[in-house]
Amino acid sequence: MLEGTDHIQLVWDRGGAGTVQGESECSLSVGPSGEWTPEQLLVAAAEASLMTVFLGLADRAGLDVLGYVSSAGAAFDPQAPTRLSLVVRPCIVIGREEDRELVEGLLGEAAEVSPVARALRHALRIDAEVIAVAPSVVAN
Repeated sequence: MLEGTDHIQLVWDRGGAGTVQGESECSLSVGPSGEWTPEQLLVAAAEASLMTVFLGLADRAGLDVLGYVSSAGAAFDPQAPTRLSLVVRPCIVIGREEDRELVEGLLGEAAEVSPVARALRHALRIDAEVIAVAPSVVAN
C-alpha cells in the first residue's frame, strides 16, 4: 500500500450496488442503484479536498473565514470517456475586503496542494465567489 493512503473496502451487495467502508468504519451504498454513484463521489471528493486544504491554509495564514459553501458539477463525455470537465464553485465569506486577494491566492495554492485537485488538474476549474461582509453584519 502507498504511504499516506487510506484503506477502503467495497463489497458488492446486489444489482449495481455495493457498500464501501473506510477505516473509520462508516459505510455508504455506492453504484448506480446505491445512494451515491462513483461520479458523484468523484465530484464530492474534489469539493471536500479543496475545502479541507483551503481552510487549513487559511487557518495557518491567520485568515478569518466566516463561511464556506460550495457547489460542483461534472460533465462526462460518453464519446470520449477519458474526458472530464469538473467545476467547483466555492463561495467564501470573509470579514475584510482587504483579504480578498489572500483568499484567491490560498485557493490557487489549495488547488496545487490538494491531492484530489492535483489528480484532476486538467479537468478541474475553480470558479470562486468571495464575499466580504462588514463587521457590523457579522455581529448581528
